[in-house]
Amino acid sequence: MAALGTVALGGAAQANCAPPYATLFACDIPERNARVEFCEIRDDRPHPGRGDHSYNYSVGAAPAELYFEADGYYFSTKYMDSGDTVGVGLKHGNYVYAFYVTGKYLERVDSAQIQVFDSVDAFQSDAKEVEVERRYCAPGSIILNWDTIAP
Repeated sequence: MAALGTVALGGAAQANCAPPYATLFACDIPERNARVEFCEIRDDRPHPGRGDHSYNYSVGAAPAELYFEADGYYFSTKYMDSGDTVGVGLKHGNYVYAFYVTGKYLERVDSAQIQVFDSVDAFQSDAKEVEVERRYCAPGSIILNWDTIAP
């Protein structure tokens, strides 16, 4: 049985998180012919040398343009006044690569965006529209596991 918190919109969406990772969030970015995936390790077994989370950005069928692993994630509610919107970010160098989802918690996703911030402070601040890049997810491509998204 699928996890109760997993939401897949549309029939063709799938993620490619390789073991030991499982999908936390994934979507297509049509304007770039790209796919982004945020993956997580969900078991308690040790995975030496692996981060708890990974990020993968690919264009078309090409190899990953950007892949990295990170320990833990950052949580954001800066857009809560826009509905039930939460964000999760992974740090890579000085940047934070994040997704924001708006919808009804554990039931549906109305929209999703990918945002890149130039610092953890910018991601965690209450200031809006401070990202260095923003892309919109194709609604039918969104995969999300609500079960592990929490502050």
